[in-house]
Formats: sequence, structure tokens, C-alpha cells
Amino acid sequence: RPTLTVSQDLMAEDVIGDATAQVEAIELKIVYAKKTHTLSLPASMTVGQLKIQIEQLTNCPAVQQKLTFKGLLSGPDKPHLDAKTLKEAGLENGSKILVIGATAAQILQVAVGAAAPAADEAAASAPAATQRLCDMTEHRKVLDKGLPADAHVGYQPGQEPLPEGFINGLYLKNNVKARLTVRMDEGVLVIGTNERTQKLPLGSIHGAASEPIVGYEHYHILVLQAGPTEKSNVYFYWFPAQYTRAIKALFGPITTSK
Repeated sequence: RPTLTVSQDLMAEDVIGDATAQVEAIELKIVYAKKTHTLSLPASMTVGQLKIQIEQLTNCPAVQQKLTFKGLLSGPDKPHLDAKTLKEAGLENGSKILVIGATAAQILQVAVGAAAPAADEAAASAPAATQRLCDMTEHRKVLDKGLPADAHVGYQPGQEPLPEGFINGLYLKNNVKARLTVRMDEGVLVIGTNERTQKLPLGSIHGAASEPIVGYEHYHILVLQAGPTEKSNVYFYWFPAQYTRAIKALFGPITTSK
């Protein structure tokens, strides 16, 4: 059996030490919305990568997160902080990080305006397979006002790619006017109203569906699911039919869980 020299012993220890450093993990406590989650992550992971992990846990988009640990750890207006590794940021086993930020569903609700509670409850309990959206009272309140004068030109059969610019002339619940833009280069969905503009990561949308508007089949009611259940569905009225296939292909089908 060969015997290692002193120098060989030291070299072996260096290799073992390097391997240990590469897999060094830190157990963190993540506090969000009064709930505590535990994550075990490599010390070499960046704060930006940590935010992605937190988004998967909480559905709070990484771009919206503000993290605090002995002061500000990261924030929407401090992108340079995201390049630090967890170790460089001073995090160690047991460190507790407070996450501040809205979920994707909450951001969408702010963008479109809160719907009446009674209407929300009716939508949640209505059997989608047996009743058309156009026949439901909550949607008729918007549709009965007629096609908006500034509606984006709609036509069939719905095979066009999504436009590079915004789709204007849309309406949301409570008759809030809106524009919708999909920015593939940035990976975000932009919802603009007269009061505010909200950006959502495309990955925070769980699915899309649409239904032709009776009497105006070149326009649809577009449904985007911003959370894990149908209670987080957000409705866009007068969406041009030619873009429905493209937006469904982008987000996939809506789930049926409640």
C-alpha cells in the first residue's frame, strides 16, 4: 500500500477542502405573509437566485421582492445587490429573511381593480362547463356597454402571433379600461390602466382560456389564471380573436382546481 508524503497529504486535504467548500449549504428561514419556510441552499448561490427560490415558494414575483436581513438585502430598486452570494451577504445557518411584496394574483387585482365580493363568490361557485361566461351576470355588466370605440381591430380565425406593441381597448371588471402587452424580451406581462402600470413575470401566469363574445365572435373574453386556483382568474373583455391561440400557447391551459 503506497504511503503519502507530507506534501501529498496536504494536497489531498486541499482537494477535500475545495470539494467541501463547493457544497457548503446554508439553512435559511424565509418569513412571508406570517408563514415561515425553511430553505437549504448553497452558500455560493446569489441573492438573485435566492429570490427565484422564494418566488417558487410564495408566488411573490422575484422582481417585486424586498428582502431584509440586518437591513436591506435586496429590493426592486437595488438590482446590484442581487449579484452577491449568500455568503458575501453575511447569511449563515439559521439566518431569518423577511420577504415583503405582493403575490402575482394580488398585483393583478390591484391592476384591474377589486371586484365585488358577491360577484367573486358567484364566479367561484358557478359550474364553468354548464354556463357560458357571456351569460353570467358579472360579465354581462361589462359586455352590455358594447364594443369600445378604441377597441383593437379583431378578426378570425385567431392564428396571428402576439403583437410587439400593446393591445388597447380592453375592459376589466368594474369597467376599468386597460392595455395589455406581452414583452417576450423582458419576460413580462404589462397591464396598463389610467391609474397605474403593473408588470408580471410571464411565469407567474398559470394558464389562459378564452370564449367568443356572442354577437361579436371576432372578440373574446380572455381569462388569465394568476394563482393556483380559479379564484385568482382575471378577465379581459374585448380581446381580439386573432391573438387567442398565441396567448393560450404561451401560458398553457387553465387548471380546474378550486
